[in-house]
Amino acid sequence: MRSAIFFLLALLFPTLLFSQEEGYEFVNPPVTIVILGSSTAAGAGPSNIDDAWVNLYRQYVQGFNPNNQVINLAKGGYNSYHLLPSDVPRVPKRTQPDTMRNITKAFSYNPDGIIVNLPSNDISNGYSIKEQLANFKMYALYADENDVDLWVTTTQPRSFPKASDRQLQVVMRDSLKQFFGKKCIDFWSGFADDALNVAKEYDSGDGCHLNADGHCILEYRVIASQAFYKKLINSSIQRDTTDNQIKLPPHMLEVGFEGKIYSDSYSSSIDKMRFVKVVQSGRTLNAVDIIDDQYKIETIIDLSNLIEVKYEAPNSLTKVVVFDLSTLEKEEGIEEYIYRPVETIDIEQVDLSTLNYRFPNDQLTIARFVFVPEKLSVDLDKEYSQFQKQRIEDASIFPPEKGRKLKTYWENGNKKSVHRFKKGQLHCKSTWYTENGKKERVVYFKNGAYNGKYITFDSEGKKETLRQFKNDEQIGEIKKFSEN
Repeated sequence: MRSAIFFLLALLFPTLLFSQEEGYEFVNPPVTIVILGSSTAAGAGPSNIDDAWVNLYRQYVQGFNPNNQVINLAKGGYNSYHLLPSDVPRVPKRTQPDTMRNITKAFSYNPDGIIVNLPSNDISNGYSIKEQLANFKMYALYADENDVDLWVTTTQPRSFPKASDRQLQVVMRDSLKQFFGKKCIDFWSGFADDALNVAKEYDSGDGCHLNADGHCILEYRVIASQAFYKKLINSSIQRDTTDNQIKLPPHMLEVGFEGKIYSDSYSSSIDKMRFVKVVQSGRTLNAVDIIDDQYKIETIIDLSNLIEVKYEAPNSLTKVVVFDLSTLEKEEGIEEYIYRPVETIDIEQVDLSTLNYRFPNDQLTIARFVFVPEKLSVDLDKEYSQFQKQRIEDASIFPPEKGRKLKTYWENGNKKSVHRFKKGQLHCKSTWYTENGKKERVVYFKNGAYNGKYITFDSEGKKETLRQFKNDEQIGEIKKFSEN
């Protein structure tokens, strides 16, 4: 397997790891972020409101400090006029500001930051690019006067009947990027098809709103933008009340990973849909876009829980690298400010189209690392990694065009493998042979999954190891046969 490395933008994104510890107290006040916008920010699209990007983002923000707030003032159908300050002159034939959901109302919460998410309603209402931009510039002016950090999102694709309207969405997207620069979060890339309609895989069904998968990516984009990064980090700082020192609780540690992702099949547009995440207990601690295949990530983790570093991309196998640092003592062998468990993590992108068998949730753990106290180092479980590499290769075996049995041969004419299929998936016994005709592996499958015995043989064709599987999950320990 070629190496690929996680080199993720330097961020510190904890989740609810930062609940106040006994003997510790938060040093700084909590952060308040207000969301302004329309139906997407209000939660339209996913079947479960908990999967809406704002609600996902709230979990992330409160991970730094459970007292942090994300106040959502968005409402379906709103356009840029609804959000204007309450004291602006009335614009004839245009919607008036909603004083309960506009930027003036947002200021009343004394926020640390505001995010404006207006995907497409202005174009739907026939409003020009010029007037939309004027409204956004008004938000920026008032935010500056009130010393509030303002971020905006781009427009989003919408399946308008008229191609001209779809093109105007692009013009507005680019105009927002030009005016707001790094404070404009990309909510467009990867969500549009060639005709600038909403891409089918992210369409909730109405040609306007994104589904749960789309909202999940929107949340990642907000995290990766580093919006309010320093303020969120500051909200998580705790102080030891016994000696009044500012430091992380004993079980918390700042860690980093870096490297490169190898892939050949992504366009510049799709590149922006690729992410690397750090996850603990199902919560995203950090998520960043992959740019030019180079990444760096730094985050704060809980030593008592497994750490997952995930690579995700559209139509690709999600690969997971697991770290167990539970036996690591912060005082032992850690001199750097940021602890780097390994120099690199090697990952190769696998296109789902190359797999005949689809893993649950299109995800597979490919490597496991464990901290070894005696060596003060993190060791790779090489046997496990090699086995998972083989698992991907086995999932890539396709049935013959005719019949249910597939035989392959070495160049010398000897059999290389024999496979049986049922309904297009590996089924029952498969056997692999070496070039000299000795058995190499015997594996039992059921509907493409490992199910039953998995036997390996040594160079002499004698049994070497035996594993038992059920529905692709190993049962019990590996049995190793003696040489005699």
